[in-house]
Amino acid sequence: MVRQPTKVNYRSSQLFTNSPPASGGILIALALKLMEQQSVSKLKHGTHLQLDFLASVMEETNQARLDMLSSHRDGLADHLLEPKYLLQYQQKVANRARCMRGTTHISVVDAHGNAAAMTVSNGEGCGYMVPGTGTMLNNMLGEEDINPEGFHCWQENQRMTSMMSPSLLQLKCGATIALGSGGSNRTRTAILQVVSNMVDFNMSPEQAISASRIHYENGLINIEPGFEKKQLDLLNCDYKKQQRWDEQNLFFGGVHAVSYNGQLFEVAGDYRRDGVGLIV
Repeated sequence: MVRQPTKVNYRSSQLFTNSPPASGGILIALALKLMEQQSVSKLKHGTHLQLDFLASVMEETNQARLDMLSSHRDGLADHLLEPKYLLQYQQKVANRARCMRGTTHISVVDAHGNAAAMTVSNGEGCGYMVPGTGTMLNNMLGEEDINPEGFHCWQENQRMTSMMSPSLLQLKCGATIALGSGGSNRTRTAILQVVSNMVDFNMSPEQAISASRIHYENGLINIEPGFEKKQLDLLNCDYKKQQRWDEQNLFFGGVHAVSYNGQLFEVAGDYRRDGVGLIV
């Protein structure tokens, strides 16, 4: 079945991403709308102010995810970007005082401007092949991010959701970028940060993808190396639980992107997940 993508305007750019019943795209769209109320570029990339704001957006997006999944019978995913819902999370952000390699993404753009982004996943395979089908069952009901209420609480005959979020980004300069990522619940935070890096900080796809990332969830902020220690230390008061990684890691997703502005191709594969970029 062909579905219409979720479209979100972010500053002077437009993002087209995976629509419900998948949940990753709608949550990326929500996070971008939360970010839009702040002039992120003025916070300067990598400062404690920018990281604090990013973490607060991730926190409210996590809450929206829980609200959406617990209310799936009411179709909250279809209405999450409506002003009355969006305002609830915007106010919370504004009022703040301060793997397994089971998912693969490919992005393609041609000289005619056609662009495609595709993410495929085996989920977390259980190791059992259905006889005669060549199909492996998965154990996605046990993935907390998708089914936070527990393994036996999913409603029968209800389609599973997904964090996969293949996306297209159109920049003010005329460039079209196809991008996406693997990484379970880090998929959305990885794409969010890459989009922000390109739109808010005018980074190239390669710069945006190679830049260090954070991921905030359940009271713990994970931080890749590359940020100034002084800036990270300023986060200590608000984020008591920190995991500072020694190196950039596939935990933080693997965003692969290609860009074309009518004259120039740019490609970037995320080395965190052995990404490769080719121009042919």
